[in-house]
Amino acid sequence: MISSGQNRLVAFGIVLHALLVYALFDVHFTSPLVHGIEPVTAAFAGPASRLVVIVADGLRADRLFELEDRNGRETGAQRGEMVPRAPFLHRIARESGRWGVSHARPPTESRPGHVALLAGFWEDPSAITKGWQANAVEFDHLLNQSSAAWAIGAPSVVPLFSKGIPHVRSRMYAEELEDFAASSNHAALDEWVFDRAIEVLVGNVTEDEQRAGATLETERSALEGDKVVFLLHLLGLDSAGHAHKPSGERYAENIRVVDAGVRRLAAAFEERFGPEDGGTAFLFTADHGMSNRGAHGDGDPGCTETPFVAWGAGIASTASRPAVEIACVPRGKDAPTPEAEWGLKDEERCDIEQADVASLGASLLGIPPPIHNSGVLPVSYLSPRRSDLRSGAAVSNAAQLLSVYRRKSAITAESSLTAYLSPSGLQAYKPLALAEDRLRDAVSARQSGHHNDAIDMAQRLARECLDGITYLHLYDRWLLMGTITACFLAWIVFLGSKLVLEQLDTTARDQGNGIDADKVHSMVAFVAAGGGLGLFWVWGG
Repeated sequence: MISSGQNRLVAFGIVLHALLVYALFDVHFTSPLVHGIEPVTAAFAGPASRLVVIVADGLRADRLFELEDRNGRETGAQRGEMVPRAPFLHRIARESGRWGVSHARPPTESRPGHVALLAGFWEDPSAITKGWQANAVEFDHLLNQSSAAWAIGAPSVVPLFSKGIPHVRSRMYAEELEDFAASSNHAALDEWVFDRAIEVLVGNVTEDEQRAGATLETERSALEGDKVVFLLHLLGLDSAGHAHKPSGERYAENIRVVDAGVRRLAAAFEERFGPEDGGTAFLFTADHGMSNRGAHGDGDPGCTETPFVAWGAGIASTASRPAVEIACVPRGKDAPTPEAEWGLKDEERCDIEQADVASLGASLLGIPPPIHNSGVLPVSYLSPRRSDLRSGAAVSNAAQLLSVYRRKSAITAESSLTAYLSPSGLQAYKPLALAEDRLRDAVSARQSGHHNDAIDMAQRLARECLDGITYLHLYDRWLLMGTITACFLAWIVFLGSKLVLEQLDTTARDQGNGIDADKVHSMVAFVAAGGGLGLFWVWGG
């Protein structure tokens, strides 16, 4: 028969394990974002009046850049003349723009990828509670900072960056069109997006926009203003990849459709604003790639390595690049660049982190990076003829990251149990002890015309700020590890001692003696918990 003491033990065990499971989620799925960050300003003029961000959902870098024969077969067939699968983007990469591989991080899903591209930080883990489909915590992004924006694409992505923002217009197709069936015409979704974007340029105003008070005149005025952002989300490639695998011909055909659509869109912008305008910057990339089996979400190189092609206002060209660029070293499964298969030169390639794209987009518009940005500006993508732009954007990026570090430091000092228990309080990140002076030195160097020195100082400071932010985010790790481990050890010892001592007590009673088993095993458990916590405290300290 089960005693009341055993019932209490079972209940305590359930509560303890529930608490430990909650601790797991509290540690790993709590938002790293902090609010109350002091905003920074951009002390430079942006070269672009409008920024067009084209995100091809599920597009792999190798499948976009590689050559195929004129009949559309794979490079391995060695039949006929070898030509680019995406001729327009390939020509841009070779001649008038810059290109590379953008490296994403797991989870390689649509929302995390778009957040990294437009807000500049890696996915907020707390968003897993909403299936990566909604904003668990509000954050800043490029569309939010724009004077006017148009977000066009799938209903699973567009609302993430348009909902609740009055100056962001959204155009989406019906949810039922997000069809992953093999028989569907996936490329039609991408053509729909390009058609809607061109309609905006020619002055089309939807009924929903008219009901919201928009007129032809207000929309024309918004379109012709500064700091305008277009977001085009192309879902077709992701659907085709799931249905036919990235190695399939349907996936390759969808790439050709996207390339033709980008060419058509670029021509429409030139026609709308004139060939002499020069005020449009284009960023073409993907939120994630896809594995050979037609899936994504993990860290497979096919999922994390996506294409990046930039051209237009303020963007460097391949011909204008310096001879040596340390920040542009190719990496990943396709490094060094397979020149024979891609038709592109390794020394012209400039790889970036996906979260770096937001700071690049902000610099082109002449605005500071999004407040929560954790990317480092890829200076190599900015025109070397605009040294003032390069240095100004780099300094703004460093100032923004330092502002995040300051706020994170203040919050950690107030909330960290480790800091509370330490006699000296929060231990600041030592490399940033003179961060304010270093930022002033970078600003002074820029004002004196020493732009290269300002860039070097600002970029070093930016990277150290990122290290400092990570240091603060993990500040309580040893205490948390020690506490949780001590709880597990104490529970194991508690159960073990109870079983052993009950057996000893039974034997002793048979011999006419008895021991207080509850007191003994409670004392053992207390000693085990204290010893485990002390061990990790010393180890972590």
